[in-house]
Amino acid sequence: VFGASSPEDVPWASAGADYVLDTAGQSYTVEAAEGHLRAGAVKVLALGCCEGAPVVVPGGTEGYVPLPSEVLCTGPFELHAAAPVLWLLQARAGVEAAFVSAVCPVSAEQKVVDGAGRRKWRLGRGARQNIVPSASELSHTIGVALPSLAGKVSGTLFRVPCSSVAA
Repeated sequence: VFGASSPEDVPWASAGADYVLDTAGQSYTVEAAEGHLRAGAVKVLALGCCEGAPVVVPGGTEGYVPLPSEVLCTGPFELHAAAPVLWLLQARAGVEAAFVSAVCPVSAEQKVVDGAGRRKWRLGRGARQNIVPSASELSHTIGVALPSLAGKVSGTLFRVPCSSVAA
């Protein structure tokens, strides 16, 4: 176990780690994830969205992921729920347009009580008192993971109050 605030400060090379699974949620871009590579990792899989990285959906990614990609990402959780179903619908009947609604627990960036949202006004709503609709990354990442559905899928997240969350 390492205590470091930056991926570059983790001694991956001396630990013998070639593959890094970044679950901290800090690798929002390929440039940020490349800190692991500079620290000695060979490949990085970032959980969640990582701008500029190929999206991998086990059992649902069309075609093949280029092996030279040093940084990959899984995309948002709703992609993993929707991609296999949308892939099957596309293969069997064709998809002209789709809308996906996903329900998830409140997030750490939401306020505990009503207040001003930093980036989006809806995130300023009190997380424990409101069901808060939020934008989903699904519409972008579905087109990366399943190119035949690019521009055909949109969606909304509903962040709901809950006292405990199990992953």
